[in-house]
Amino acid sequence: MRKQGKILMACLLLAALLLTACGGKENTNVPPQTDPQPQTDQPSAPQPQEPDFSQFDDQFVTCPTDENLAVACISCNGGSYLVYRRYTDPEAGEAVYGASVGYLHGENHYREPIWSPNGEIVQYLELEEDQGEGAYYDVVFHKSALDKGEEPICCNVRVYREYYGTIQHEYYGVTPNIQWFADSNRLLIASRPVVIYNCAEDSYTWVSQDTPTSPGPPFVSTDKDAKSMEASLSPDEKYIAYELIDDGGMNLMLYEIATGERTKIGFLRGHEYGRWEGEKPQWVSETEIQWRDSSYTL
Repeated sequence: MRKQGKILMACLLLAALLLTACGGKENTNVPPQTDPQPQTDQPSAPQPQEPDFSQFDDQFVTCPTDENLAVACISCNGGSYLVYRRYTDPEAGEAVYGASVGYLHGENHYREPIWSPNGEIVQYLELEEDQGEGAYYDVVFHKSALDKGEEPICCNVRVYREYYGTIQHEYYGVTPNIQWFADSNRLLIASRPVVIYNCAEDSYTWVSQDTPTSPGPPFVSTDKDAKSMEASLSPDEKYIAYELIDDGGMNLMLYEIATGERTKIGFLRGHEYGRWEGEKPQWVSETEIQWRDSSYTL
């Protein structure tokens, strides 16, 4: 009888252990209970919206091969944008606007959009560094039909222009003069130095001087005695007329593209060194240039 009691007690103890183990295992699968979160009616943060670019219609430059397509560099609301405009109903004046590139941390970051003659590329300037006395700009390309979010192409040309003249000039600086060749591949870039840039080859040719012995940032001369100013391409694209400051004054120079030969064709003296403001030489014909109230014949 005593033996049977011990067996019964052992069975009861074993059953209790099994029940405890099963109960513990079941509890591990019960997800933790969390307090219900109170419902709020607060709206989500508003998403940033593009400005109304239609108020800047007078700033758009029309594509030379598509009169319904235009581009502009617009500064507003503390930001800067490269914006395309396409007329969907030209007669009614209905258009769609889209910023392909945006910089939200300062105005006048993008400047001077120029269409290539074939209407396939937009070249513009992007402010890289403002040094107080002048500013560096990167020369950048953008295909006219690029979707928003695609990166523009930087051609690794950095140009420089000093601030000069009145306070109106000094506020935003004076941007370099850039001109497309008819082939929609080469660019005449008037800075220091004047260069011809080949887009397809990503190469350049010095115009206003030979490669300097102590170059500064990309495509920028540090030669204080060879300060180039404005430049222009002849109608037949055989010559480049450009301004060059030296210790004696301002020179009008002629560069022959085929040979690389440089010739002085004009000179002005009288201004204190470094006080000149650029004045672009104007080609009256393939052999005549108007510059600073005088005429010069090749």
